[in-house]
Amino acid sequence: ARLSGEQDPAVLREMLVALGFSGSTDAAEFLTALRLTSHPDPVVALSAGRAIVRRDASHVCLGALDSPEFEAWWEDAVRILARIRRPEIVGGLCDRFEQSRDARILNAIPRALVRLYRGPEGQPWEGVERIDPLLRQSMSDPRIDRVSLVSDMVSYRLDLLSVADFVFLAEREPSLEPVLLDHVERKGVTPAAAAPHLEEIAGSWTRDGHLRLRAAKA
Repeated sequence: ARLSGEQDPAVLREMLVALGFSGSTDAAEFLTALRLTSHPDPVVALSAGRAIVRRDASHVCLGALDSPEFEAWWEDAVRILARIRRPEIVGGLCDRFEQSRDARILNAIPRALVRLYRGPEGQPWEGVERIDPLLRQSMSDPRIDRVSLVSDMVSYRLDLLSVADFVFLAEREPSLEPVLLDHVERKGVTPAAAAPHLEEIAGSWTRDGHLRLRAAKA
């Protein structure tokens, strides 16, 4: 039986698990698995992504990013690729970022690269040579949701931005002020570059009370 002809979620889950542990190289089956990453049954969707990762069918996801037919699954494809750490995947993502004008790809790829920034043991690896400049470039790209990207960088503890960079961004995008405070609080001390902006937040009656309190304590 093939995935494309099955409707029962329970059967689909079993088939996807089997596909992940099989020796299959059938691109059509993995493209069907990619489509199933948007299945309304969350376990089917999760199993589909796991099957692709387990069989390392990254070529299917990269190819889908080049096909308008798979436009609805572009973001799913990028999320799957973010779980497979290989230089050629980083290269493929960076190339597509540089060539694309689609907002979904332009926003999904930098966030995927944040997850791929460190090696398995948290150490630098060869993929960083392409990831680092692209992430820094993204910080000044108005097409990108910089709030989400910077939030991811803070969550993954990537020290690519200085405190001055955080302040510069927060001054232009107030929605980044909580991220600036997250960064300062993790440092444990208030850097001189952040002090004036934190004082402004703490003394502002137009800002959220909890945010003002955090700024006053920082």
